[in-house]
Formats: sequence, structure tokens, C-alpha cells
Amino acid sequence: MQLNQVNLSYVPREDRLLLRINTLEGAEFRFWLTRAVVARMVAGLAHSEEVQMGSETQQWTNPALQQALEQFDREVASEGASASSPPSSPFCARFEAKASHYPLGQQPLLVVKVEISPRDRHAALTLTLASGQTLSINLNAGMVSSINRLLCDILKGADWNLTHCAVRRPALRMAGTETQH
Repeated sequence: MQLNQVNLSYVPREDRLLLRINTLEGAEFRFWLTRAVVARMVAGLAHSEEVQMGSETQQWTNPALQQALEQFDREVASEGASASSPPSSPFCARFEAKASHYPLGQQPLLVVKVEISPRDRHAALTLTLASGQTLSINLNAGMVSSINRLLCDILKGADWNLTHCAVRRPALRMAGTETQH
């Protein structure tokens, strides 16, 4: 199963997030995410993002460079999940609801547990449903950042007081070649 698009929306009447995932094969999955599940998900995504950034970067000590890299990361992440993203982007605001089948049914299923296992170049996202079924999805570094950004943007309207959305690049240092003034 390959992801095509991911969509998140807050449903005030349910006080839950609706997660919709469609695949390149034309399948759509729909899930309800509660506040508790989202809190664990955001914390896990933030941790995965830090692990992935730490494994892909060299270590630097220049504070100006550190600040520039953090700003770049924020801009890339926000562009990846913006309304102006092309429809072919997995994280665009315009979700293409053209599913040919719904393997778990058309009604959203309640997620009771979420696990995120960070790796060097990806993270494994495992959703456990109330029925006991599990769905595992491998997310590359860009997907982790984009889903994290989507969640943080959606949570602004949910009034859930979750504070895990401030993700920072790990401290960067480059040994031996940098001059300090």
C-alpha cells in the first residue's frame, strides 16, 4: 500500500479529528482520532522528526547557521502542507475523494492507540482500532514533517491545549572546520 494523500479535519460535534488516507491503489481509510491519541501522535511525530534530522545532518555550533536551518525547516514543512500545494502532493489541502473502495468501510473507525517507531530514514506509524485491528504505515522524513505540521495547524482550531507542536532541529555541530569570532 502506497500513500497518495492524507487529510485531517477537526469535527467539533464529535470533538475528534477525522483522518482520511487514500492510496495510489484507490483505497480510502477513515479514522477518528481522540485528543489522547492525537497527543501521543504529535509527540511521537516530533520525536521521529528529531531522530531523522539527527541522523541526516552533520553537527554544527554556529548559532546563526542553526537559526537559518530552523527557519528553512519551518518554511519547507509549512509549504508541504499548504493549500497551495499541488493536488499531487500527499499533504495538500484539497483532498481528492475518488476512492474506488473502502477496505475498512466508509464510516470512520475509532483509533484507540497509536505507536510511532522512529528509524533513521523513516518512521513506522501503527494505528490500533477499537476492534483490535492494526494498520501500519511507513512514513519517510518528509511525510513525518508534513503530518506533524498538518496536526499542529488543525489543533489551533481544536482548543485541546496540546503543546507538542514546537519541533526544533537538534543541535548541529561540525567538528574542526568552523571559526568562532
